[in-house]
Amino acid sequence: MTLIIHDMNDEDFKKTTFSQMENSKVIKIDNIKPCVGCFNCWLKTPGICSLDDDYKLNGYLLGKCDRLIVISKNYYGMFSPNIKNFFDRSISYVKPYFKIIYGEMHHYKKYKKTLNIDYYFYGDITNKEEKTLSKLVKANSENLHSNNRIAFITNWEEYYV
Repeated sequence: MTLIIHDMNDEDFKKTTFSQMENSKVIKIDNIKPCVGCFNCWLKTPGICSLDDDYKLNGYLLGKCDRLIVISKNYYGMFSPNIKNFFDRSISYVKPYFKIIYGEMHHYKKYKKTLNIDYYFYGDITNKEEKTLSKLVKANSENLHSNNRIAFITNWEEYYV
């Protein structure tokens, strides 16, 4: 299954080829509560966030999908706040234990598979923000033990149905 998360408005998303993908689950990220750092998704309800909303199964969904497509508006070289919250609320996708990789602390892998993540950023993006986003994607991929691709959308027409 391909999991598609996005922060676009419904009308614009429906115009894209992403909305027509077979064997996919689409989640529009809005009104997501921020992670409270309670670690219950690791300790009390493994894989399930203790915040009771539509996003409590994020980690579980990442564990079930083969591919993740992330469509996010650029916010000063960062994910949009809602997409950032999605990743924060997905921490149960990895184990709560740490190891040092290239001088950085990272979580241990929880699943045997390797998740493939395609990141699509849109909006006004400067060269400096592209570099920052590329570093962000690399760091996320190392922590999620995933392969990644990144694209910067300057013209939506090539992604329209």
